[in-house]
Amino acid sequence: MIQLDATSRDLTWRPARPERLMEGLAHEIAIVWTEDIETFDYVRQSVVYTRNRKGHVRCPNPYIGRTVGYGVLNPLLSSWDFGFARRVFWVKDYDRSESPDGIYAADCPFEAVDPRTVEAGQPGYVTIRARRRTPDTPVQTPAERRALSTASTA
Repeated sequence: MIQLDATSRDLTWRPARPERLMEGLAHEIAIVWTEDIETFDYVRQSVVYTRNRKGHVRCPNPYIGRTVGYGVLNPLLSSWDFGFARRVFWVKDYDRSESPDGIYAADCPFEAVDPRTVEAGQPGYVTIRARRRTPDTPVQTPAERRALSTASTA
């Protein structure tokens, strides 16, 4: 995530500070899902900066993904210099919901959360369902996954 550093006024982009992200999350009053969340084992959770408190939020990477949900902020919230920090939930074209046998068939990306754990003002969590594992399943490296997939197709 990036944010405009409003204190220096030099218009440079800097990594977002966690306290600002949690502050934005504290003003969330609702989550709007644009698709049925039961079809997703996980969704990607990102924070974007917009000029409005409510309404549809564009996917952070619209060329390879789509928005499936977003946060709505308190209407009385005053804007920061660069807008409002809002959560957006999205999937990429190669996520498990779109490509069940793809790269995330047995795992999930680091920004993933189980949509059933998402509540307004609270962070989402990764669950065993999102990771598609049992608690005793060992973690596999990408090389181990490729070796297993090529062995099963041979």
